[in-house]
Amino acid sequence: MSPIKGLSDQLRMPRLGKIHLGVKKLTAKGVEYPTATDYFVCPPEVKAVFGDEPKSLPIYIPTEDAEYWASQYYRAYSQSRGLICKGDGSIFQRMIDTTTKEIAGKDSKTVAWVDGTCLGRDCSIYKETRRGFPQCHEMMCLQFMLPDVPGVGVWQIDTGSINSIRNINSEAALIRQICGRINMIPLNLTLEPGETNNPETGKKQTHYFLHLRERSTLHALLDDSRKPLYELLAPPVADLEEAARDIEELWPEDKSKEATPSIPDTPQNSGIGEEANSKLPTRENRGFRNAHHFMETALGELGVSAEEVGKYPAVIALFNKKDYNGAWLKLVELVALKTGKAP
Repeated sequence: MSPIKGLSDQLRMPRLGKIHLGVKKLTAKGVEYPTATDYFVCPPEVKAVFGDEPKSLPIYIPTEDAEYWASQYYRAYSQSRGLICKGDGSIFQRMIDTTTKEIAGKDSKTVAWVDGTCLGRDCSIYKETRRGFPQCHEMMCLQFMLPDVPGVGVWQIDTGSINSIRNINSEAALIRQICGRINMIPLNLTLEPGETNNPETGKKQTHYFLHLRERSTLHALLDDSRKPLYELLAPPVADLEEAARDIEELWPEDKSKEATPSIPDTPQNSGIGEEANSKLPTRENRGFRNAHHFMETALGELGVSAEEVGKYPAVIALFNKKDYNGAWLKLVELVALKTGKAP
């Protein structure tokens, strides 16, 4: 038996929710109209993490395929049927009334999807307006992961801003050129002010546009792009620092009966930076009794302090799982790579 052709290979990412770029307000007559905001309008579970009016969201792009994470087409919607036409400037897929052969409306009895030539901005549907807004317009559906928010899936933002679409495409292309990929690299999705000219008055106006930004520096971006995913998602260093404080409080050296004797400061056992250490300790199992024993061994045999251990996310991840032997093996390996000494 084999998978069902045309079905089993059609995968879709679970969507956890939508984030908006504006809110709806009411006119004096009670008619709703959209107005843009200078912050992301988030559902409660996202607000719980980033606050009520975040202007920056730490994200991961889940795939290299832009058709999935940054789908962008001319799209036309109706209140009664939702999406009724989608095109790319060359070809459209349109819902039509099978009787009139015109685009489907609320009174259409039977409908069908057909293909045809998309005229883009020259299309009559694009030029048609409803309540002052075009019925068809450019739209990007941006899908991304929020690693700090509960749930495994994607969140979606829709934008019809030409400047936002250009920003996302251009910045994604630059990041991919620098790093060789765009997916699963720590990035920030931001909403930033920019000036445009009003086509009717010629005056400058301030609007807010989407951007893809690196989280700190170009060097950090390059480093992150080379790290395996488990290191990028490892718990923060603060967890290890807290563990070190707990060790000092619960297992002080002068009270612990199981404390490992301190190792004399001799050329054979001194810090890893000294020339006398020609070779690092071997990677055999050590049978660590507790976190205190691990930290003493790391300092005594490798000369690595708790603060220095905190610079290795892969070690932290194992340490926090209380897999002290696994953390030791990984620490010896990483220190060997850093110092050029064989374990």
